[in-house]
Formats: sequence, structure tokens, C-alpha cells
Amino acid sequence: MKIWLYRCFLISLSCCSFLFFLPASWSHYVIPKNSPIQLSQQTGRWWQGSAYITLGQHAPATLQQPLQWHLTWDGYPQIRWQHPAFQPAKGTLTWRGTELILAQQAVHVPASSLRTFHAFLDSLKPQGELSLHWPTTAFTYPLRLSETFTLRWTDAATSLNPVNPLGQYELQLTPKSPQHIMLSLNSLEGPLHLKGAGNWTPRSGWHFQGEAYSTPDKSTQLHDLLLLLGPIQNGRAQLRFPY
Repeated sequence: MKIWLYRCFLISLSCCSFLFFLPASWSHYVIPKNSPIQLSQQTGRWWQGSAYITLGQHAPATLQQPLQWHLTWDGYPQIRWQHPAFQPAKGTLTWRGTELILAQQAVHVPASSLRTFHAFLDSLKPQGELSLHWPTTAFTYPLRLSETFTLRWTDAATSLNPVNPLGQYELQLTPKSPQHIMLSLNSLEGPLHLKGAGNWTPRSGWHFQGEAYSTPDKSTQLHDLLLLLGPIQNGRAQLRFPY
């Protein structure tokens, strides 16, 4: 009996030691290789370390300052992180029973970051500011999400067209199930109007259909940009993804 207790103690000690010394680079095994957001140049341990945030796969770009995190206790185990691009700058992920609670936060990056995700977006040379907002979100198993994530493009512009700004736009992503995400695109203001809807499933990937059109007073100035966005039907550019 004592031998088995001793073996269990050694196994438990080995597991705790393994977890304690697990390096920050463990994220390579957690984040999918095809994810549009990656962590690079990790230092430290999984419970306290830092890493740089890299955006996109078409032309990856790394944010200038590192993301820093550490494990703490606030009634429950909690990972806290901070980065200047986040608002508020500090965020938390709390393990509460069978749930992981992600606190409300937003990320602000230059709209030029869009160029890193796709060749078409790269060709548009976008300008302005992007912000991704999410409410306090609970992750459970099996995964069930209902909260809407909102991506806003403010002071939108492109170096390909003199009209500046083109407008402000909002893309909402709403999970319907772990296997189905709905998205909707709407214009908030500006002479260039964008609208559309789409969805994502594991089998088919992302699909989107929409249209772009200008206000009458800017129709001449925006004509070439509309041609670049898609084929024209009834004066409106048809937006499609995949093309």
C-alpha cells in the first residue's frame, strides 16, 4: 500500500513539475496553424510570459509591443493580460467551475492590418482604424456561444481613391452553434455604402454576398472603386466571397 502511495506521489509531483515548467511556446499546439491570429517570440512560462501578436497569413504583420500575461487568483484561477492595443489595456480569462469567462474588451489596430489577411484586401490599401469588440463571454463544454462580436472600421479610406473618409462600417459575427457562424455587414455613415450577409461552417468555410454603392453626389468619384470591388449590376457593385 505504501509503495502505491509513493508511486502516486511521484506521478503527481512529476505532473505538477511538468505544468510548472511548461514554456509559453505551448501556444503553438493550442492555436491552429491556419488561425488568422498567431503568437510569436514567446518567452517565459504558460502561467507568466509574453509574446508578440501576429496578424494574417497573406502578408503577416506583428504588433510592435508584446502581449504580457500572468496567472493569479481572484476567488478563481484567472489569467490576466495587458497590451496597449486593448481597451481596457488589461483583460482577464477566469476559470469558474465548468466555464471559462472572457471579460468584455476591445482591440484597436490600424485598418492597414486588413492587408495581412487576403490579397484582395491588400490591393485595396485600406486606411483608418479597426476595432473588435466583444461582450463578457462564457465558454462551456460542449461549446455554446450566443454573444455577438463586432468589428468596426472607422474613418475608412483607401489610397486608391481621393474620397476620404469613405464611411464607417460594422461587421457583426454571431455564433449560432459551434458549427455555424452568421455575419452581417452594414454601413453606419459615409458616401460609400456597404451591406451584405454570410456565414461560416466547417465544411464550406466562409461565404458572403453583398453590394456596394455610392451616394449620388459621389457617384463619379467612386465609380472606379466600385468596379474594383466587384461586377456592377444596376449601378451597384456585387460583393462575393469566395470570388
